[in-house]
Amino acid sequence: MTARPILLCAALAAIATPALALDARCPQYPEDPRAEVPAEPLWLTLDWPRTIEACVPTLQHERGKRRPLVLWEGGDAAAFTDKTAKMLLDRGLVPAVRLDLAMIPVALQLQKAGAPVVLLDARTGSWPYDLVGDPAKWALTFAQNAQVPDAWRRLPVPGRFEGWAIAAQRLRDVLRSFHEAGVRVDAVWLDYETAPANIPFEAAKASREAGKEIPARALASNEAFHRYRWQLWLQLLSAYVAAPVREVYPAASVTNWMVMLSTLETPVTGWDNRPLPPSGLTLFNATNPVAYGVDRAVLASWEKDQVPTDADAVDRAYVGLLLRQPSQDGQNRQRIAPHLDSVVWVAREVQQLPDRKVPAMSRGAFREALRHLWLRGADAMEVYNGQRPGGLAAALAEVQDSATVFDEMLKYRDFLDQGEPMTFALPAVQEAGPLWSGLRMAEQAVVRVVWLGEGEGSAEVEGWPGFKITLPATRAGTTYLVKLNREAGRLEVLSSDPPPPKDESAPSDKKPDGKKKNGESKREG
Repeated sequence: MTARPILLCAALAAIATPALALDARCPQYPEDPRAEVPAEPLWLTLDWPRTIEACVPTLQHERGKRRPLVLWEGGDAAAFTDKTAKMLLDRGLVPAVRLDLAMIPVALQLQKAGAPVVLLDARTGSWPYDLVGDPAKWALTFAQNAQVPDAWRRLPVPGRFEGWAIAAQRLRDVLRSFHEAGVRVDAVWLDYETAPANIPFEAAKASREAGKEIPARALASNEAFHRYRWQLWLQLLSAYVAAPVREVYPAASVTNWMVMLSTLETPVTGWDNRPLPPSGLTLFNATNPVAYGVDRAVLASWEKDQVPTDADAVDRAYVGLLLRQPSQDGQNRQRIAPHLDSVVWVAREVQQLPDRKVPAMSRGAFREALRHLWLRGADAMEVYNGQRPGGLAAALAEVQDSATVFDEMLKYRDFLDQGEPMTFALPAVQEAGPLWSGLRMAEQAVVRVVWLGEGEGSAEVEGWPGFKITLPATRAGTTYLVKLNREAGRLEVLSSDPPPPKDESAPSDKKPDGKKKNGESKREG
């Protein structure tokens, strides 16, 4: 409590100070996560939009109708202005608008500036079951002499839906207020990480409701209960969250954290390296795979005695992790539900291990993963730039990197808007090798090729069935524009970014004055 007046005085003093040349003082978060992180200047904690204005360049390529990157943190809503909205939009960014009646003025301000309105709400724990009130009406119960953790007594009975019905009506009421105020909501992207998806098998099996309200077959094993609770959670979200949103805003994009298509043939993998249960289509019209650099997830991808330590191996593992869920979900969408969009959550560093056993990925590897996500069919991205104390420079770096790659890929916007993903294959993270991704449209394709790990080599790219091309793969990576020449029966490179290095050792066919040498053919080609 005593620290608050001191922080307030410092904040007021900083606000009263004349405008600083922030662009010269942007904290340069290191490319290598092992390097020392610079101290965070006070202004970074006070004015997030002003920091972005100084530290993130404006887009150099047209965004068209493609949604800007959506930021988890967008700054102080009370200070949000038309100028702020346009400044962010010029950089391909828009803040998420909290699903709260107090945020209607901010939504209207964004709308006035020409930005899409993306609503966000986050919930965890036993919500919405606990909206009922008395735990006796919704919580698991246990035998009188049962020695169970107190937390188990605050877990819900999965099949009691009264709290969900309350949540659905509240959601309708809030959305109708937005609608009546004249807000045109473009998307509702939620972060509900709630029950029943988080109920432990042991708690459900020990409860009095086991075999009664909780089906006995669902409790046959940990795996059976995992399947039951995950599938039930998705259906509850569909009925009580997606449906109310689409009642009020039929054209809005609607999704929730980890809503994806998982099949027996191509299961989507969770952070624990465990396949998610098969899940059918719901009333959500977009999926929401997560591409986070989660240290625990990388650790789960390796045997205990083979945990990566060198920088190349660590980056390779993280790139594979970031591509995993979007690729698996994308393959299923392409096969059984191509009408669904894909909204990808991205974050370079998410630390879940209190004593970190795996270092974070480098910024360069994060940027490379983002390029491949766009070229595997991502329709939009949410940037988790969570502003934790001591982590603001890292949050800024995530915005900078995401915006830089977004602008880079907008050069190929027609492919992003209309192209078809060419591959969803994942790299073998335990060994060095090539990675490629691409989008094809008509008889052209944009392809990104990179070599993950030490050395370099090549990648065999199948652009169209029966047509392949071998492209150089370097550690820096190259983006190619490729054409299908059906008459010649081959694929041809039209351009590359960066262009191939000039071979200075190759003999010249011209004299110093630029004329052809004597005796040489004048025929070109």
